[in-house]
Amino acid sequence: PVLRRRCRGDDDGGDAAAATSPLLVAGEVELLYIGTGLFEAELISLALHDGLLAIISVTFVFVYLWVHTTSGVLAVAAMGHILLSFPLGFALYKYVLQVQSFYVLNILAIYVILAIGADDVFVFMDAYNQSKAEVPHLCKSDDTLDA
Repeated sequence: PVLRRRCRGDDDGGDAAAATSPLLVAGEVELLYIGTGLFEAELISLALHDGLLAIISVTFVFVYLWVHTTSGVLAVAAMGHILLSFPLGFALYKYVLQVQSFYVLNILAIYVILAIGADDVFVFMDAYNQSKAEVPHLCKSDDTLDA
């Protein structure tokens, strides 16, 4: 039997896309190949894609914080607070707890910390806005202190 290469989105097994296909098909036998160069290229591709998604997420949260708080300074301070917790958490994980392995799943901590930090800012801003509305002014402008 003749082996033909099958690619994603290629139903006829054309030769143009066949050179980059990771799958060879002969009847019911599938031959998958992998090499060091292919593995490194795939890892770099995944890292770039995931890094771009993380940057987009951080940017979206920053813009949303700015809109919600209506203050650029507060949004920058909040994002600084959130982003500085990453190296602090890693130092705690690596040096204080002395965990030597770093699993790929730990990268998801970026999104968890980003969500918790943004939520803290939203809660504090809502509490601040409620306190302005609920607590009457204790000191009027015409009140003075006598010595």
